[in-house]
Amino acid sequence: MWKCEKAHKDDFTALAALCGPCFDEGAGFTGPFLNYALWWGGEVFCVRREGAIVSMAASLPFSISIPSPDGGTGLLPARYLYALCTEPKWRGHGFAHAVVEEVVRKATEDGCVAVALQPENAALTDRYLRQGFVQCAARKECVVPAERLKAAGTGTAEVRRCFFTEYAELREKALRGSVHAVFPPIHLALAKHFFADNGSTDVLAYDDRAGFFKIGDSLAAAEITSYRLTIHELIAQDGERYAALAALARHLDMQKSEVWLRGPDAGEGTELSPLMALWLDAETESRLGGAIPHMPFTLE
Repeated sequence: MWKCEKAHKDDFTALAALCGPCFDEGAGFTGPFLNYALWWGGEVFCVRREGAIVSMAASLPFSISIPSPDGGTGLLPARYLYALCTEPKWRGHGFAHAVVEEVVRKATEDGCVAVALQPENAALTDRYLRQGFVQCAARKECVVPAERLKAAGTGTAEVRRCFFTEYAELREKALRGSVHAVFPPIHLALAKHFFADNGSTDVLAYDDRAGFFKIGDSLAAAEITSYRLTIHELIAQDGERYAALAALARHLDMQKSEVWLRGPDAGEGTELSPLMALWLDAETESRLGGAIPHMPFTLE
């Protein structure tokens, strides 16, 4: 016998034991992530079979900001589905499907307009299509042409790191007046590689491998490796994009490294798995044309 239900804080150890190996992540990620999902505003749903948790998924809150005719802004509630996994020996029994259905049922009950997610690969994209999800935002990845950066010069804008709470605030100011997704600051901090494993499961710290940056009037979320600089999100005016990237590369002493840009405007880049949504409100879906613009880099 099995049942699908909401997990509780006492399930922390069992959930960590399930999702850690499934996503090949250590306690440095699963600890903070599950704390967020169980204590800081999210929810976790699971399948229990004979008392043991064999499948799970997290439902994390976010909003869709829509400008109103009077100049104000309306926030529509939504959910981000993350960390769907099933113990290998119990796959193929419909448990993951049941967990997704429970996430959708609860989101509908809470008045949400959509449940969004990012499939890891094409097979999962097809799986979610069969469950009613559709593409809501494209994702691409490309190498920024070296000649574009060279033409932009070394970049003269002042560059400094931001803590995740400041980045979230600056991001909102920059996108005000446009339709965009709004995630809690802690969600941004928990995006893979954007925190440090500092020996604690509930305190986040800076990580030299990645960071949030203010570049003059532009913003970037960047991941740093020995051979390339990956920009997961860049918010800049069209005429300032390459100058901002050049300034960041200079600041990080990575002028000779490859610069990769991810996101919906990554030129003619390689298509990555899209962001998908199951719309729960037909009026909102029609109003937005089935798209959620300015979706930030997500938990991957």
